[in-house]
Amino acid sequence: MENNTEHEMKIKNITIIGTGNLGSRIGLQAAISGYNVIFYDINDSALQGNKYLLKNLYPTH
Repeated sequence: MENNTEHEMKIKNITIIGTGNLGSRIGLQAAISGYNVIFYDINDSALQGNKYLLKNLYPTH
């Protein structure tokens, strides 16, 4: 069996498309776990609301 350690990918960045209830919570968990998280949403006010929500849910990060 071939050793795959040379070809393993290290995930560092996560992109969340949609900043609704589920997307914002997934992004929060990913950020807490040490990943770089980028949020995208077609609705700018939803994106800004998500930013406010995340700051209030986890203000220390």
